[in-house]
Amino acid sequence: MKRLITIGFFFLVIQYSFSQRMLNIHAVKEISTGEITEVEFNNLKQLLSDLSKLPVKDTLFIKYDFNRETCWDMTDQKDDVYIRDMIQFAQQRVQETSIKRPGVSIFRLREKGNSINKLISRDGSILIDIHKKIFHLLFKKRSLCGSSIIILPDRRFILLRSDPHMEVLNFTSADIEKEFVK
Repeated sequence: MKRLITIGFFFLVIQYSFSQRMLNIHAVKEISTGEITEVEFNNLKQLLSDLSKLPVKDTLFIKYDFNRETCWDMTDQKDDVYIRDMIQFAQQRVQETSIKRPGVSIFRLREKGNSINKLISRDGSILIDIHKKIFHLLFKKRSLCGSSIIILPDRRFILLRSDPHMEVLNFTSADIEKEFVK
């Protein structure tokens, strides 16, 4: 299983790098910090609970992908086995992070639509933000390759725009605190 994960990650990195060169797209990662209100935080937790049918913890990691996105267009041309393996790799990564960080709720969401890349549309674990309530509450604008956000119990957040690989899963507690002192 570790070999599959290693191979999957390798192919994911190679594929992403190749697709960026082929399409001449240069997603600029933008990291910003801020704080949401208590009302926004409570509304967000309720929306996530309603969507997932699960209890929501006070620390949140959220990845949000968009309809009509070109980030994974090259990957869409791969065969179904490749797509399935990449989806399993992404799901495994979320599961492993959930085990390592039991105080964190991790959500993968996407915008409603019919023009979703296969890696996103075929992943049954990704929740659909049908009315874009979470989008409007947190992200407010689209970005190439989706966005991710970390929201802490004190309602401070770190927002990563153009985050295809859900890099928020890699943030340590020290990394998170460093972002707030920049």
